[in-house]
Amino acid sequence: MDLYDMFDIVAERTDDWYADSDERLNSSLDIDFMTRHPVLSYSYISVIGVFIVIGNIANFMVIGSITTYVPLKTTGNMFIANLALADLCVTAVVGPFNIVGVMKGPRYFTKDVILCHVVAAFCTIGCFCSMWTIAAISVNR
Repeated sequence: MDLYDMFDIVAERTDDWYADSDERLNSSLDIDFMTRHPVLSYSYISVIGVFIVIGNIANFMVIGSITTYVPLKTTGNMFIANLALADLCVTAVVGPFNIVGVMKGPRYFTKDVILCHVVAAFCTIGCFCSMWTIAAISVNR
């Protein structure tokens, strides 16, 4: 089964979120979340946007301070810099596309499968790198 066929099956799937005037159930991928739940959407976008900005600034500050200030160049701090770099992958790449998914709707990523896979790869690699770095920090201590 081709990957595009799987997305077509998901798009054709119907569930009982709401019914249109013909009483035919529509797919949950057809729901425009921004117009159906504007307060939740704008609240979510605002909170995630603040977390993205604060996360990016803080991670750049951690990486910059460890790489420029010589007494901080220890083995333990290199683990911290690696953790900041992995977190930067999530906050700089995955977070903005999370906002795009809320604004454009779920079908945005089903139409551009390659972009979906790239964002998923950044998220997966960043999360696994964070977990293994935390495990390495605990072994190092």
